[in-house]
Amino acid sequence: MDTLATTMTAILDRLNNPAAPAAHHIPNYHIPDHQVAPAAPMAQPPPRFLPGTTEDTVVIGNNRAFTNIDRDAYFSIMRKPDITGLKYVLKLLSVIYSKEELKDFNMKGGPTAVNGGVVQKRSIADEVNFKAIWAQAEKEFAGCTVGPNGEAIRRAISNKCNKARRSLAANVQA
Repeated sequence: MDTLATTMTAILDRLNNPAAPAAHHIPNYHIPDHQVAPAAPMAQPPPRFLPGTTEDTVVIGNNRAFTNIDRDAYFSIMRKPDITGLKYVLKLLSVIYSKEELKDFNMKGGPTAVNGGVVQKRSIADEVNFKAIWAQAEKEFAGCTVGPNGEAIRRAISNKCNKARRSLAANVQA
């Protein structure tokens, strides 16, 4: 007990008057390396999957809209160093929907001018799989689905759907 009191007194003296010489010896304590726990590597928090996730698939979305995605495909998207909410949504669209499916959609649905005519598009926002992607994007990249970020994602989705239509039309003409 006396050693502890002496050490505490020495520490307080040094704090109150740092320029003064140390009146008491403050012992150095050394912890052997084998007793020090290694620092855990910094990692992103794990994705927030729904129940039903298996070794082969992950379940994304929320309790109102969810879908299964191949685990390897999902993690290949998430491991990209430059992944953003926008890129995440666009990549997942390509995993879940084919070009043939995407060509029939845009964000709002309704009549759309195509090659001098009008085509009726369906709203992808009404699709359960899309709602699951949207909900998971908000979990993984909080705030990405609202405000200017959300609007940028909506425009990019409509552009992706239009690009799918143009790509398929070019293949038919070739």
